Amino acid sequence: MNAPTALVEGLPRRRFSVADVMRMVEVGLIGEDERLEVLDGEIVPMSPKGGRHEDVKVAILEFWRERAPAAVTIAPETGLRLDERTYLEPDFIVFPRFVRRSAVTGPDILLAVEVADSSRAPTSCWRSRSPTPRWTTT
Repeated sequence: MNAPTALVEGLPRRRFSVADVMRMVEVGLIGEDERLEVLDGEIVPMSPKGGRHEDVKVAILEFWRERAPAAVTIAPETGLRLDERTYLEPDFIVFPRFVRRSAVTGPDILLAVEVADSSRAPTSCWRSRSPTPRWTTT
């Protein structure tokens, strides 16, 4: 079974590129249906989404679709490759409509949103080493 494990802090870890992780999925080392992100080369399993999470996403999308300017695209559940070692799947990304979804890169993102259950305390915070700060919390 391919189950995630908790490592002792301070031990050396291997970093992977997004291409490495995609290859692991291709050969079956990582299941295609596994929810994960790659943060600065570390593979991070994501919590399963529950009903409350989905209800909030639907409410946000309905609210934005009625109010968003025509010049932007709101894309739900979109994988986002920020660089060679960072792949995220935020709940929404907002970017200029003139940019094709397949061509979106970090600088194109006007807003990225991850819906989180407020009953849980944040467990981590990560900041990219790129010149443009990007934050995500889980």
